[in-house]
Amino acid sequence: MNASPPGPSRVLVLALAGQSNAEGRGLPISSDLDPEDSSILMWEWSSSALTTATVPLSSRGRQVGLSIGTVVAREARIDDSSRPVVIVNGAVGGSPLAGVNDRGSWRWGHPGPGPALADGFIEAVEETLETVATTWPGAAIDLRILWHQGESDSDGDAYIIEFDRLIDAVRSRLGDVPVVLGGMVPEHVASTPELWAIRDVHLDTPRRVHRAVYVDGVTGGGCSAGPDDVLHYSRDGAEQLGRAMHRASEDLGVAHGTAPVG
Repeated sequence: MNASPPGPSRVLVLALAGQSNAEGRGLPISSDLDPEDSSILMWEWSSSALTTATVPLSSRGRQVGLSIGTVVAREARIDDSSRPVVIVNGAVGGSPLAGVNDRGSWRWGHPGPGPALADGFIEAVEETLETVATTWPGAAIDLRILWHQGESDSDGDAYIIEFDRLIDAVRSRLGDVPVVLGGMVPEHVASTPELWAIRDVHLDTPRRVHRAVYVDGVTGGGCSAGPDDVLHYSRDGAEQLGRAMHRASEDLGVAHGTAPVG
């Protein structure tokens, strides 16, 4: 009787938080461009189970295009094909952090109206970790938070307070996990003056937050839905940003004062 092949020694779990570019808006997509890989799984929100990842990813909101998280997962598999990757897509398009709209808010302790997005995100990650531990007994779990958000906020002073509170809350539940921030589309920031304050907070995060790194936005990477769509990364922009975020996420020794990754 042949013994079963050994399971993986490590499993990478990527937890996506933020809004549309994390959720997935990169176009074009197709079965040829995005073949399924049975070693890349996703948390399926409708069934609360792990399934083979698709493009678009399962999400709580609008399912449209390629996510930067999928790109990070693919890069991770290229680096180490023995390591399964699991994606938890907790991002919700159009969702604010310091403010609130009909999508809810990422603000920790958000009382409403609308969903308290951070609570649902953490619960989904916890359930995913339990499922991963059951699926691959004994495997070390490498959890990383990927954050892409900011376009729905404008008050930098409020944003910095709420972002740091959110990370503290996430780590109180999930441990001292590394956090990788992806930058907004530079042309969108340039055309929206109030977003400079949000970008400044992103840039400053590695100085304030232990084990955090910021990857700057991709110039010319927008226009996913057409020339007027400077908010959303196209497929090419999402791939460039995702590859850079992967490189940053592999450095688990990120420390206070780490310079932004360009």
